[in-house]
Amino acid sequence: MDFDLPDEIEQLRRTVRKFVDEAVIPVEHVVDRDNAVPDSILREAARLGLFGIAIPEEYGGSALGALARCVVHKELARGGLGSICSIIGAHTGIGTIGIVRTGSRFVKEKYLPALVTGDAIAAYAITEPNTGSDVAGVETRAERRGDRFLFTRGKPTERIWYYDLSDIKTGKKSPLTLAHFEEFFRLLPARGDSDHSWTVERKEIEARGYDLKAVNPNAKRDEDTRTPEELLDIIEAKGREVAEALAALRAVTGKKG
Repeated sequence: MDFDLPDEIEQLRRTVRKFVDEAVIPVEHVVDRDNAVPDSILREAARLGLFGIAIPEEYGGSALGALARCVVHKELARGGLGSICSIIGAHTGIGTIGIVRTGSRFVKEKYLPALVTGDAIAAYAITEPNTGSDVAGVETRAERRGDRFLFTRGKPTERIWYYDLSDIKTGKKSPLTLAHFEEFFRLLPARGDSDHSWTVERKEIEARGYDLKAVNPNAKRDEDTRTPEELLDIIEAKGREVAEALAALRAVTGKKG
């Protein structure tokens, strides 16, 4: 089985990666601090056509296939899930999918061109005070009563369970497979905690003002425990290796001369 990306998708991947490396990652701390994505990033994303990847070409979009869109979102996620990744993801997904799939010609012509250029950014109104953006926990219910709907409230969400896959390294020779989700499916029924999963209780959600960031508190961090003296010894040893290699090269060059 060939896991290599088609040439055009590989070029797309490189373009998006360059954008993330040069424009997004350097200001990731600013996004976390200000809870806002700089306009410069939004303008560059629009210039690259990222807002129109799921919109038909007749309205100015590129209508990328599923694989190409996955590649785009994967590269954007390298810049942080709370940054441009979330904006593009919501915009091209739940934000515009209703118009693209079910909108009338009039509605599509009115809204889609601006959504392609980034002059308008789509969103999806699902947030409630007690649930954040947990769609499964939305309290509002619409019950049919004859020729009317009665809106009622259900029980509030008491906790949110997260599972983190961000440490998985994938590539041409190591694609993402079902094996990577083995622990996820094992923990899912009971929403268990692990090095990759964690739970946020309602009290913490309220204390944070419903501003949650999916940062894994259980992740194991690699810590360099070497002392300064050990690091200096390593640098000195590498220096000797370089000096020996240069001496050998000079000897070879001298013989040829």
